[in-house]
Amino acid sequence: MIDLSSKFQPNSLKDIIQQLAKRKGWDDQWIQAELKNRWEKIVGEKIASETEIDSFKEGVLSIRTKSSTWRTELNLRAEQLIIKINEELQSDEVEKIVIR
Repeated sequence: MIDLSSKFQPNSLKDIIQQLAKRKGWDDQWIQAELKNRWEKIVGEKIASETEIDSFKEGVLSIRTKSSTWRTELNLRAEQLIIKINEELQSDEVEKIVIR
């Protein structure tokens, strides 16, 4: 009998899709989709209702807000938000946030 347990580690479908996205150059689109799916969990219901992820490209997350008040508030929280996002993604992909 062959013991595959030490040699074969099946990847989750998510891991396989992430690897494919990376090879095809779709990393940014994958991260943007992940952020959109998890946005309310990351920032909470209130902020999620007042904001929208606009884009993600080359480490820069662009967020659109409904008001200048929220823009100011999120600019003040940008560093904390980057840490929280990267913890949720289990990566360090988000390097900067631009709030519009």
